[in-house]
Amino acid sequence: MLISQKYEVLAEIGRGGMGIVYKVRHTSLETVSALKILPAHLAENPELVARFHREARVMAQLHHPNIVRVIDVDKSEELHYFVMEYVEGRSLDTIIADDGHRPIREVVDLALQVARGLAYAHERRPAVIHRDIKPSNILVERGTGRAVVTDFGLAKLAGGAESIQTESAGSSSGRCAIAPRSS
Repeated sequence: MLISQKYEVLAEIGRGGMGIVYKVRHTSLETVSALKILPAHLAENPELVARFHREARVMAQLHHPNIVRVIDVDKSEELHYFVMEYVEGRSLDTIIADDGHRPIREVVDLALQVARGLAYAHERRPAVIHRDIKPSNILVERGTGRAVVTDFGLAKLAGGAESIQTESAGSSSGRCAIAPRSS
């Protein structure tokens, strides 16, 4: 599959209620990225389309090593999508499920990296409040151990009346869930 005549789909890497994420290769630049598509049934709702694009614009303003970078946002025919940095690794929930207990130093290091990314977002004007921090929204880069916060779909701009939320109701508990799993 080719999107916008420039992004070749290599594999599906994630799926949620508000989007499907693919690993893609830019055909001219030969770079690998992640591309999130708004599902067709949601693209029929102009409000959800606007929120999807707002999520991309807000994320594109955040330049921090512990926050996924947004590279592009566009529409091709009826597909609304945005392109992000591809992080080669696993989500924290997968690491916990597959590997179980993690050494305390690793847990503290990951927590500090996530906290640095969130602190950066909170220091922006207006501040960006993630509102959905959980292990599945944290990627850990293979080889480096870099923690990267993803999925700002439920984020809110502080002081603003409107969130950039891409779901009909906020379901986040707002609690940080970085901890070793107990047996």
